Amino acid sequence: MRPFIHKTINWLPRILGVLFSVFLGLFATDVFNEAYKIRQAIGAFIIHLLPSIFLFTFTLIGWRWPRWGAFLFTVTGVTSLTYFDNPWQIDLILAGPQFLVAILFGINFLLKNKNKIKEEK
Repeated sequence: MRPFIHKTINWLPRILGVLFSVFLGLFATDVFNEAYKIRQAIGAFIIHLLPSIFLFTFTLIGWRWPRWGAFLFTVTGVTSLTYFDNPWQIDLILAGPQFLVAILFGINFLLKNKNKIKEEK
């Protein structure tokens, strides 16, 4: 049972980070419903993709260094709560997964350090 929990804690923040960045990226497609010319639409699409690209990059950083992944996702969660003036339901949808991924990366980091300490003894 323990190896299953360790594998789950190892993979869950990575999978959720990628899925959440893809979820945010889907909102960037709304620029194609506006009356933009093609160049303007592509520029607006890229700008709207930036948060998704940042979160995907933070997931990749957390993949290698879980401590940094926990830190970066905590910062983005706090930023989305304080910077945007959304109702609490929207905050829950946008910041909730970021805090969840941060917690899971933190647990992953703690488990990896615990295993390293056991191996050294």
